[in-house]
Formats: sequence, structure tokens, C-alpha cells
Amino acid sequence: MLAMQLQPQQVLQLVSGRATTMGHVVVERVQEGVVFAHFVPGPGYPDVKPLFDEFEGAVNQQLFTVADEAGVAIASLGLCLRAADGQDCVPAYDVQIMNGHDLSCRLAPLAAPAAAPGDD
Repeated sequence: MLAMQLQPQQVLQLVSGRATTMGHVVVERVQEGVVFAHFVPGPGYPDVKPLFDEFEGAVNQQLFTVADEAGVAIASLGLCLRAADGQDCVPAYDVQIMNGHDLSCRLAPLAAPAAAPGDD
């Protein structure tokens, strides 16, 4: 499996499973498989912001059952990160947007291209 190669300051789009742009993400760093980035809200974000606010509030108050429920609702959005070239939209998991602009998530690996017939 291959993973999307991310670089600091790289700009990506956060997109829902319904192809709604939630905003832009500026990569700060990738550490142990977790992407840390600055989030800039886009046109689709106001509709889902309450989910992220609920998650953040529940975590801050240590209401872990509520946080889990909000996390499931966020996961159901089918979020992915799309590169500027629009080629790949890699599924993002455990997406958190805290303080209105701090994003973290894990990315799913991309499938490796299939070998051509006769390549061994």
C-alpha cells in the first residue's frame, strides 16, 4: 500500500463523501501516521460545524460516550483529503477540528497499482 505523500505547507481540500468542499487544509506536520494541519473553513463547513463543536465540547468535559457518538456522526460524512491536482481523494479517519482551526486526522493508504501482466 502507498500513502499520500504530504509535505509541510502543502494545501489540500477537505471534501465530504457527497463531494462538498468543507474547507482547505494546510499541512503542518505528519507524525506517526497522524496529519496535523491548519483548517480554513469552506462553503460546506457551516452545515457540519455543530458536529465538530459537539465532539470538542464532549472531549473537553470528558463525556466520552457523547464524544464517541459525535465521532461516529463525523465518520459518516465520508471525509477525504484531495490534493490540489484533484487526482486522489484519500479517505481521512478520526478527523478532529478543534479550536475552529486545528485539524488532525489519519489517512487511509492508497492501493498500489496492479502489476502489468508478465511482471513478476
